Amino acid sequence: MPDFVAGSWLIVATVGHEIVGCARVEPTPTPFPVGRLDGVPELDADRRNEWLAGGTELVELVVHPAARGHGVGSLLEATARSAAREQRSWVVLTDVERAAVPFFLRRGWTPRAAVTQDRSRPVVLLPSSHPAVRGCRPGG
Repeated sequence: MPDFVAGSWLIVATVGHEIVGCARVEPTPTPFPVGRLDGVPELDADRRNEWLAGGTELVELVVHPAARGHGVGSLLEATARSAAREQRSWVVLTDVERAAVPFFLRRGWTPRAAVTQDRSRPVVLLPSSHPAVRGCRPGG
């Protein structure tokens, strides 16, 4: 289990007394950690510091398979996004999390780099409320 960073939030969804999902958000340090997301050329060091540093990263969003398709993930995503500082939330999806890209796109998140077939490249998404997205085209 990962260590919790000061300022993190754990959001838990329950049905009755059963946990059916959770989301975890963490504050992003300022300046942005050197070496993190170096594999995303569209996010150079200046953009990482401007767009991501000081924001809030959605680190995990998990829904029990039996609870999927009932709005649990959407509720967790919206709650996590509302916890973001100054509407500067973001999420990075690695190769094993790529299946979640359509989930985030349906909720108005925008990829800040082209979603390619190269599964070694992480996908960074920003919500429509993020200052870097307002008035920008996807991937730009």
